[in-house]
Amino acid sequence: MKEENETKPRTFAICDLCQQEMCPGQGCTLSTITSAGITYDRIKAGDGGDYEPITEPGDFCHDCNVTLGQYHHLGCDMERCPVCHGQIIGCGCCEID
Repeated sequence: MKEENETKPRTFAICDLCQQEMCPGQGCTLSTITSAGITYDRIKAGDGGDYEPITEPGDFCHDCNVTLGQYHHLGCDMERCPVCHGQIIGCGCCEID
């Protein structure tokens, strides 16, 4: 019988691109996207153009848990497209390599 104060280990969603858990401190390893045959660098958390206001070491994205200077995970609603600067999950102009 389980004790009442026993806690279940916390698990995080898995990124479909890098296959890592989306836990704090682990950014996506994919660094580029393609649009109309041109390859673009993805915008890192906290970089110019990033939607999430991550400005200090230790801050993290409320959606995919990356920290300052890391790439957002696939499907994060905070990642911005380097082409149109819209929300990447809905812009439709980029293909993730």
